[in-house]
Amino acid sequence: MIHKDMALRRVLATGEMKIGQIAEIPSEEMDHLVKVMRTEPGEEIHIFNGDGLVGRGLLERDGKRLFVRLQQVEQQTHALTPIQLVLGVIKGDAMEWVIEKATELGAQRVQPVLSDHCVVQTQKKGADFFQTRWQKIADQALKQCGRTVRMPVALPISFEEWIFQIKTAPRPVLWCDEMDRATNASYPLIRAASAVGNPPTLDLWIGPEGGLSAPERLILSDLTRTLPGEIKRVHLGPLVLRAETAAVIAMGTLQSMQLGA
Repeated sequence: MIHKDMALRRVLATGEMKIGQIAEIPSEEMDHLVKVMRTEPGEEIHIFNGDGLVGRGLLERDGKRLFVRLQQVEQQTHALTPIQLVLGVIKGDAMEWVIEKATELGAQRVQPVLSDHCVVQTQKKGADFFQTRWQKIADQALKQCGRTVRMPVALPISFEEWIFQIKTAPRPVLWCDEMDRATNASYPLIRAASAVGNPPTLDLWIGPEGGLSAPERLILSDLTRTLPGEIKRVHLGPLVLRAETAAVIAMGTLQSMQLGA
């Protein structure tokens, strides 16, 4: 159980943060403080803006109005793992769970991708609906884990759009493939990550429940042959993992390598 004096009394604010001014706290965040956390006037609140600024202030009341006036503001940053998690969209709770854990593991960004074997389709509700939901999950995880820099969750794009991005703005790519683990076609993740060094960012591809389709695998295989120093096919061991398990293990492995560097 998380005590209310810990992470859950952190709120995400908007606008500027300066000592002496009233923090702009969204109504939903304020409702959570008062109705869920039972925070009372006079108690200290930790406020952050998602860009590394962290402030402290006391909850105050003026009639029916509740607000927090900033008493202290400072810049706090944590080392983030230089990963853009490129995630084939997976079903419901599993997708939300991976986004939550990506936030906790310090990923810079999540790029959802709609590939051939994705079960979830976004056309009916619209891509904006899913992005808003996923970003909310990331922001809630941000508050709980103590991270100060927001993790953007991008709008879902097609597999072809992601490939176009790689071709036009080359960067290291590690693509996890559940096939060919027993051959020399793929490398253990640690070996491949060591070979690319410490780039400003790298794309970590984790496919959906059904993995890559044959045409998609062929596209990535061709790119791997063309750019062997930048794009590498990797595996996570002898067993076939669920997509959400693979994502967390891969991100955790890359984070541990960065912390040990």
